Amino acid sequence: MTIDTIREMFAELVDDHELSQNASISLMFALYFLGYVTLLEIMKAKDETFEIGNMTDFYLILDRADQWAHQSLDANKLAESAAPIIQATQQIMQKLNLIRE
Repeated sequence: MTIDTIREMFAELVDDHELSQNASISLMFALYFLGYVTLLEIMKAKDETFEIGNMTDFYLILDRADQWAHQSLDANKLAESAAPIIQATQQIMQKLNLIRE
């Protein structure tokens, strides 16, 4: 996954679902986090000794996504459009044994 792929996904999701500004911001935070954990997955695949450090600061990105989602009036549309992103993020996190506490 590249930055261009994330941009294309974002634009497509926002346009297809006609998301509000708050929902769009929430979605962007979620895509940013997916991009980050994807990068970690790539690094781990290239080097088995690669160690993932403390993720506490990066989990704040998900908190911000949640905050924007709660402020959106189109939360149902957001949930529908974000479902593939959430699923992909969960799969990668499980693969990397990342647990959000």
